[in-house]
Formats: sequence, structure tokens, C-alpha cells
Amino acid sequence: MADLFDVARELTRAVPAQLTLESKSDRGYKLIDGAQDGPVKSAPIDLAPGTSSRDAFTIVGRACLKQVVRNKPALLKGNAEAVHQMRVGLRRLRAAMSLFADLLRDRQAATIKAELKWLAAELAPARDLDVLTKRVAAAANRQHARRRDFLSLSRELGEKREAALARAQEAVTSRRLRALTLETAAWLEIGQWSNPQDDLLRDRGNMPIEISAAEELTRRWHKVRKTGRILAQLDGEKATG
Repeated sequence: MADLFDVARELTRAVPAQLTLESKSDRGYKLIDGAQDGPVKSAPIDLAPGTSSRDAFTIVGRACLKQVVRNKPALLKGNAEAVHQMRVGLRRLRAAMSLFADLLRDRQAATIKAELKWLAAELAPARDLDVLTKRVAAAANRQHARRRDFLSLSRELGEKREAALARAQEAVTSRRLRALTLETAAWLEIGQWSNPQDDLLRDRGNMPIEISAAEELTRRWHKVRKTGRILAQLDGEKATG
């Protein structure tokens, strides 16, 4: 598999090839359903009992990356929902990396996380301005506003929204994005984390996901309870003053 990714890297350096994570059958069903190039939401992820924690992360990571990549066509058409769904995929992948952090102690993981953060930052203005523009428009409609200040604000927000969308589109057509998606896919499949030399990390990765998940939930619950004790010491008047 490593050789296949090497070939893919050579192709992306020679031509603007893009990882799709979409089979021919997927494309065929989209044509039948008339859903081609529409925004793609997250799909349910099934993890069978006994699945190792290492395999579980790979399965989750693939699903998240697929959501990111498959929203590119709709985003390039200016679909605001596609921007949102691509950001959802990024958040899910970054959250998964946090949940499985005990398995991802390698330099590749840090690089991938930094690049995912870059892409999220490039998409954020387009989503934020889209939401703000809709809220301003809704408020104007409720008040039946026709005042010059409302019209001017709406026009200014619309211009900023278009500029932010152009920035997002530039990011998802960049060589940096093509490298990010390919390297993330390679990392999920054959990254250093997937074959650790450390016995402790290897045993941790072999642990069934139901045991690993129970331990993680318990650890986070204890953290929430510990933090929650501070609430009793807070001064309500000062907190709201």
C-alpha cells in the first residue's frame, strides 16, 4: 500500500489530481438519486464489538475524511451548506484524534492536526458570514425594514460573504489541500502510529474499542465532576455583574 501512496504523490505533483474517496458505484447512485455535487452530511459509523481501538480509529478517520473530501464539489458551486458540512467533517476528525490521542504519539499526527486546523480557519469566515447574513436578513424581514442602514449593512455583509466564500474555494483547490487529503489518507492507513514499536502503545491499540471507550468516558466524567466542584465556590452576583 505504501507504494500506491508513493505513486499518488507523484501524480499530485505532476497534475492537479484530487483524492475522491468515492467508488464508481457511489457516483452511479448519486446520478440515479439526482444528488450529484450536493452537500454531504456525516454517515453513521458502525463499530463491531471486539474491534481493536487502532482499527476503530482508522474506520472513524476514514468516514470523517470522506465527508471533508466529498463536500468539495458543492462548495466550489457556492453551496453554503457544503462549507458547513466540510467543517463538520474536520471537527469530527480533530475530535477523533483527541479521543484516540494515546495511540497517536508520532510527529505525523502533529503535522496532520496542524494542517486540519489551517483548513478549518480558511473555511470559518465563509460559514460565519453566511449565518450572520441570514440572521440580519431575517431580522429585517421581521421588522419590515426598508431603512437605508439595513440595506447598507446587508449589502456590505453580502460582499464580505462572497469574499470569504472565494477564500474557501481557493483553499480547497490549492495544492496544499490536495497534499493534506492525500497525506491524511496515507497516515490513516499506514502511518507510524498504526505499527508502533513501543509495546505499551501496541497493546493499547489492540484493546477492544468497547473497553477503551469505557475507560475514556470514565476519565472524562471524572474530569467533568472535578471541574464542576468549582461551581459551588462561584459568586453568582460577580459572575453576572
